[in-house]
Amino acid sequence: MTSGAAILYAVICTGVIAFQCCLMAGAPWGRVTQGGQHAGTLPLSGRVIAAISVPLLAFMAAATLSAADIWLHWPRWTSWTALG
Repeated sequence: MTSGAAILYAVICTGVIAFQCCLMAGAPWGRVTQGGQHAGTLPLSGRVIAAISVPLLAFMAAATLSAADIWLHWPRWTSWTALG
């Protein structure tokens, strides 16, 4: 059960990473992200925030997979950091 939950979490994180990459590339989805303040493409500041979130999400997914002993073998504190 734990492995399945970790894999599901990683898949969801991958989807969010793809969404953030589309926002950085100029997709007109500003209405569904960052509070919906921008109707079309995000301004530069919004794209920077999306770019910052990509490595954070990747770290969180990898740390969760590591905690479930699926992929990588990081120290246990990385999963607690991702949880926090």
